[in-house]
Amino acid sequence: MLLLFGACTKEKDLPVPAPSPETKTIHYALTIEGMDTRSTLGEDFKHLFETGDRIYVESTGDDAGKLYGFLSMPYTEGVGKTRAVFEGDLTSAADFTPTAETPISLTLVGPADDLHTIVDGKVTGVDYAGKSASSLADAVHKYAHFTGSGTFGDYSYTLQQQSSFLVCSLSFDGENTPAGTSVTARIVNNASTIQSEVVHTHTAPATDVDGAIEVSWVIPFAPGRSFTNAQMTVSQEGKDDVNLRMADQTMALNSFYTFQRTTYLQNYFTIEAIQAGTQVTFNYAEAADGVQYSRDGFEWTNYKTTDGAISLPEAGCFVYFRSKRTSYQNTGSKPLITVTGNKPCYVYGDLMFLTCDSKFKPKTGMAEFAFQGLFKGCTWLRIDDRPLKHKPLTLSATTLSRGCYAEMFSGCTGLESLGGIQLPPVTTALAPRCFDSMFLGCSNNKFTTIPEGFLPWTQLAFACYRKMFEGCSKLATIPSDLLPALTLAKACYLRMFFGCSSLTVAPDLLATTPAPACYFAIFRNCTNISYVKCLMLLTAEQRSSYLNPDKNKYSDDGDPPADNVETWDMISAWSVFNKWLVTTSNSPLNNKSTSQFVKHPDMVYGRNGYNWMGVIPDKWTVSDYTGTINW
Repeated sequence: MLLLFGACTKEKDLPVPAPSPETKTIHYALTIEGMDTRSTLGEDFKHLFETGDRIYVESTGDDAGKLYGFLSMPYTEGVGKTRAVFEGDLTSAADFTPTAETPISLTLVGPADDLHTIVDGKVTGVDYAGKSASSLADAVHKYAHFTGSGTFGDYSYTLQQQSSFLVCSLSFDGENTPAGTSVTARIVNNASTIQSEVVHTHTAPATDVDGAIEVSWVIPFAPGRSFTNAQMTVSQEGKDDVNLRMADQTMALNSFYTFQRTTYLQNYFTIEAIQAGTQVTFNYAEAADGVQYSRDGFEWTNYKTTDGAISLPEAGCFVYFRSKRTSYQNTGSKPLITVTGNKPCYVYGDLMFLTCDSKFKPKTGMAEFAFQGLFKGCTWLRIDDRPLKHKPLTLSATTLSRGCYAEMFSGCTGLESLGGIQLPPVTTALAPRCFDSMFLGCSNNKFTTIPEGFLPWTQLAFACYRKMFEGCSKLATIPSDLLPALTLAKACYLRMFFGCSSLTVAPDLLATTPAPACYFAIFRNCTNISYVKCLMLLTAEQRSSYLNPDKNKYSDDGDPPADNVETWDMISAWSVFNKWLVTTSNSPLNNKSTSQFVKHPDMVYGRNGYNWMGVIPDKWTVSDYTGTINW
């Protein structure tokens, strides 16, 4: 028997790729009525449309991806505005027709966009990683993520900024970090822990911006980025890293934040407690003054006087201040700082940090009378002259103004020395009344001397040293070359040492030509001075004026009427000499039978009646002396 084996199979079709769905285009137009944003390309923190802006539209929900495409601005009226019309053809699946209720999303894509990933005409993603820009406007230009939503039947939409931005600005010491130096800044979250995360790294050369050495950049972030225990580590070749603390912050959409730091500790204006439990109040700190304080020079807190006193709990605790205020003129009893209980405090640092620009860079000039009476009556004030920690109070302005430091330390009876006060450089031109009454009434038992070279200026200004040390009754010794000027100015030394009753040696007065009221009462009531070297030469007219003074212009009481020395326009020998070396009772200067007022120690002239030195030699010049001159 023959058996046949066989199998029957059903024939199958070979598999073929499914055909691509057919697509169609749908014309669509819409209007963006405005965008509310704090990240700006224009004024008032608004994004302004520009040529090349596009709106990406895509269906969402159950019909996601079935409708998509870009719309552009067909009309130029929207450029530079917050309202614009967008129009174009959208791509739609052939079997899909959107209804008025079809949900759609909108995304703004700018002409310089570097944030959105676009594949085959679709926005497929948003990537912030590693992005940075040179400015906030540039960051918005490249990395802004504006979105909106609605339905296909709507034709008017509002977009909102979905990004947040961190504006970073670092300043450097130009001497140690010149322009062009490569700087790397690395932001690390959860610093110094095993969960640390490098959030961002930026490398750029330091640049000179109006004389300041800076590195600035802007980082875009998706909202919700949190900073916790974060720091920015700043590195330069050949230098130690600097770690700058960052505040804890969760970044919100539609916002920008500022991280502005110095990479070196600047010479900030400082108050340091000498005793525990010190409380200090900054008296000129309204909301508009931009006053800030810091405990470390890196983290700053906005401050208003109404916030109350700042606590310095232990001796050695200090607080830095900086401000954008332009003037602190105090003509009454409102000094810069009030210390509860007048507990003694050191004052040091650069005073010009109290008048900073918008970037908290100290200005080089100031308003008239900007610091007049700044510490007037502050009996708590001490100037830091500690041998090991010496930190001077620096008056760094290179352009002085009228009365800028007038009465600055008036009545500071706790002032013990001038060794910790650094006046402006000698190259700085003096201004009228710049040091007027600066140390008036500083009568501390330890304030007994003036340092060498304290007043080096040879070009004077009106009343520049007027009453500067008047009433410093314990001041005993000063350098003979304290006043080196050979050319005088009106009232320049008026009453400069009036009432310095402990002063034994006067500075040499080297000028040969007088100026109105230049020496008026300069040494009045300095009863312990017995000798003054003065090289003044007087003409016959000046001597006549001396012998016959105009009492209407030159009061015998020491000052002109209403103290208005600026109206004195006549060079009078009487205003130069009369009574400026004698007491109010017209006794000789040292209450002895004779006093010296001479060009040379060997020349002695006695009194003539009540006009001491009533006779002035015609030839009062050094060339007439042929002996050995030993000054």
